[in-house]
Amino acid sequence: MSSLVLRFVLDEYGFLSQRYGNFQGQTTLHPLRPRPVIGLLLNPFGIYASAMALQEGRIVCKRPETIVPLGTLTSAPTVKRTLFGTTLTIRGEDGCTYRLKGARYDTAKSFSTAVKNAWTDYHTRLLQAEWANLETLLSAIRALAVPVEYPAACTLSPMLERARMLNQRLLSKLPEEAIEPDIRESITMIQSFIQNASKMRQEAVAKFEDHQLSAWSRLFDTFESHPLTREQRRAIVTDEDATLVLAGAGSGKTSVITAKAGYLLQSGTRKPNEILILAFARDAAREMSDGTMELTTAPFVDRTTYLKQMEWKRRVHNQQGTTLVKPTAMNVRKGVFWRLWQKRSRRMKNGSLAHPRPCSTGLSN
Repeated sequence: MSSLVLRFVLDEYGFLSQRYGNFQGQTTLHPLRPRPVIGLLLNPFGIYASAMALQEGRIVCKRPETIVPLGTLTSAPTVKRTLFGTTLTIRGEDGCTYRLKGARYDTAKSFSTAVKNAWTDYHTRLLQAEWANLETLLSAIRALAVPVEYPAACTLSPMLERARMLNQRLLSKLPEEAIEPDIRESITMIQSFIQNASKMRQEAVAKFEDHQLSAWSRLFDTFESHPLTREQRRAIVTDEDATLVLAGAGSGKTSVITAKAGYLLQSGTRKPNEILILAFARDAAREMSDGTMELTTAPFVDRTTYLKQMEWKRRVHNQQGTTLVKPTAMNVRKGVFWRLWQKRSRRMKNGSLAHPRPCSTGLSN
């Protein structure tokens, strides 16, 4: 009986076991075991690990049998030298701690270094898989410091959602010790954008507006006999996905629309075929047509007659069947917006539009 116990102890702590290249039937690197007698004295009841081995992507602990994936480590292994040998500690998720006591210091230090390198390589591979996504987000965030385009809410909203998903899936789980300082700085920038997206966008909008108002001041000063007000100019340079301008009668709404079309064309923000101006009064349509042609050489197409003819030919279904609708001003108005909505619906279905109007962005305007 005593010989069996002795044989078990010797095999457990390394005298007879020579399986350093075959730890539990798998290829291992840097196996770690305590010194035979000291390990038995420090761990007589098997509370701590009696052996550890680094396998591909995980650490295997023996007695008790435990597998610790590298992705679950919260920090690099620590090595503490004591009077009765060296203790190696590994910390995992949910506060789990794995210790091996009584090892030789040089062996424990070598094992700790190997685990740290493998741990770092593991997270580096994860970052490399998402590097293109990271670069796209970082470029967009850096562009907010000196915006060359209007930082519209519906443009930044998809980027903010991507940043949140990436942070939840990967960035928030990366330990600082496992990544390089420059990469850590980039991750901090993305996380700061997630927390302060509205503030950063508002600051970028203010910078863009100040620059555009200064760069295009001559256009705004000479567009009419009286220079445009600051509120009119802000309405012109604002390029949100949908912009609502509230103004009273005679306050210059038509001037804003006309000047905005000229600004968008002259600045290269939009192409002529991307601009549609609707007016249901002849005088307003003529005023905007003449004003736009004065500001730019782009041809202005009058589609009023065409829309009325198309509305007259359009058939609608009601309870009695198919009838023709008289082309009144209200019907023309409904027909125009119905075609615009159909066109937009097709674009949304094809995936060319990321958000319907109005869109919920989570970013304050």
